[in-house]
Amino acid sequence: MLIDTHCHINFPQFKADLEAVIERALEKGILMIVAGTDVKSSLYAVKLAERHEGKIFAAAGFHPADCGKSDFDEQEYEKLAAHSRIIAIGETGLDFYHEKNEAGRAKQKEIFKKHIDLAAKRNKPLIIHCREAYPDMLKILREAKKDYPELKGVNHFFSGTEDDLEEVLSLDFFVSFTGVITFTSAYDEIIKRAPIDKILVETDAPYLSPAPNRGKRNEPAFVEFTARRLAEIKNISFEQIAEQTTANAKVLFGI
Repeated sequence: MLIDTHCHINFPQFKADLEAVIERALEKGILMIVAGTDVKSSLYAVKLAERHEGKIFAAAGFHPADCGKSDFDEQEYEKLAAHSRIIAIGETGLDFYHEKNEAGRAKQKEIFKKHIDLAAKRNKPLIIHCREAYPDMLKILREAKKDYPELKGVNHFFSGTEDDLEEVLSLDFFVSFTGVITFTSAYDEIIKRAPIDKILVETDAPYLSPAPNRGKRNEPAFVEFTARRLAEIKNISFEQIAEQTTANAKVLFGI
């Protein structure tokens, strides 16, 4: 069994064949965590979790890259965070690749902190998106851990340096890898350094389809290719990677 710990099958790219996509994953024994990026997609993730109890799980968040497009509805997210089907808060975080304006970046930080407060209040893990913003993201997390020492979560699609990895791990957070590792060696040294009991696997579907499916729409069933590449880099068996990453996800998300 594997758990795709971050996918967006609640996005329009899956409208035409969603149930077939879900069935292909379930046939392989792959469970899914569906991350919301706004209120609408978060609510849809909840519906999918209700429809496929014990197979699909939901997370509610407001994507940092969307902070300049719409307002953060704090009341709606308070309701979502309290929902029994929501097992995590996110995705949230900082994205300075898409946001160059300082005012926009300040808004991302403010909303990220609100997500942290929600996660701490509901004792749910964070799913963090971080792109070209590791110093700021880590600073916010360090401060948050002073107020919320039990705060936990995952840096999804880890893209930082080896030093960033060490600091993420020191904060007792997990790191997750996508299908990108199947077609570049840029992450090999990071993966070698990451402890196996702190690694998760994901697709980030519909994006970043792994080899041998590059150029196609990504989907949860393809998380197997990421897990197999992780096993190669770690020089261990695929079965060991599958068992450990699944156990890690269950520990973090309480599933």
